[in-house]
Amino acid sequence: MLSPSSPLLQQHDAEEAWRRVTLVQAVNEGVPAAAVAGWRAAREALRAEDALVYVRRGGKRFSLAADGFYYAVSCPWAVFVAGVAVLYTALALVCVALQQLDGAGFDPPPRTMGHKILINLNVLTGLGLGKYSVSTTYMDIMLCAESLLKVMCFSFVTGLVFSRFARPRARICASSCAVLACHMGAPVVMLRIANERDDNRLINASFRCTFSISETGPDGSTWRHQLPLTLRRDFMPTFALPLTLMHDIDEHSPLARFTPAELLDGHAHISLSVSATDPTQGGNVSALFGLRASELEFGKAFADMFIRDAVDPSRRIVRMDLLSKLKTS
Repeated sequence: MLSPSSPLLQQHDAEEAWRRVTLVQAVNEGVPAAAVAGWRAAREALRAEDALVYVRRGGKRFSLAADGFYYAVSCPWAVFVAGVAVLYTALALVCVALQQLDGAGFDPPPRTMGHKILINLNVLTGLGLGKYSVSTTYMDIMLCAESLLKVMCFSFVTGLVFSRFARPRARICASSCAVLACHMGAPVVMLRIANERDDNRLINASFRCTFSISETGPDGSTWRHQLPLTLRRDFMPTFALPLTLMHDIDEHSPLARFTPAELLDGHAHISLSVSATDPTQGGNVSALFGLRASELEFGKAFADMFIRDAVDPSRRIVRMDLLSKLKTS
């Protein structure tokens, strides 16, 4: 039988410490190196499957009237341009099919079906008939309908393009990890955010942080809890420089009763929302960031983002590429 002082038992206790120690104890007292290795191995194994928070909605109904504008404004530019091209091509094909009912058609007659489609595309985009003309009342009515359709489509696409450009957009970025460490003698969770735009000072910036975790009840049912995290500083009159947001892990903190293992098992997630006013764009901007339990770092510290200018040592430069970098020592 192994004695309590056996190296094998001590190694086993160290590897299991991260399952028993609370976050406050891990920050204040530290954990053995083997326990840290166990935490890192567990979170690396969980990165690929930690998808509980990022879920897709199944069984939903698509409504063109309710969701069409949202997708048209939020989709990538390549998808938007392709969608406009498909719209005009589909309308041109419908017009060609209706024009087939008239025997005369265009004068001179187009050589191929492709030429007919191009003629209708020219009409729908405002270029006109060119060298072609029509001689029947039916084709005159068709061209009037196409001209009306051209005005409607042009106004519709113009409005969508304006909406895509006119939306105020925030260039706010956040660190890719959160740090659990001591600050001024108290255990805290730290996240770092920054405004990426030069000479752009956001005003009246507010910050809200939420902690969510899944827990299983006595009856076996699973609940997803959403708990607010109080920040030391949740408002800034001017947001121009990088800012480190801190949450104290005290007796009132929702994080105080959890162990690192429970955070991983419960797919814990920290959400940070930022809202501010951009005086340059004349509107409100917002940003949302999320960090999983596998992206928490124990006992680390963020690296300094401010360096001295080589040309003018009295000036400092903000290194945005160091936003998520941690100190090595």
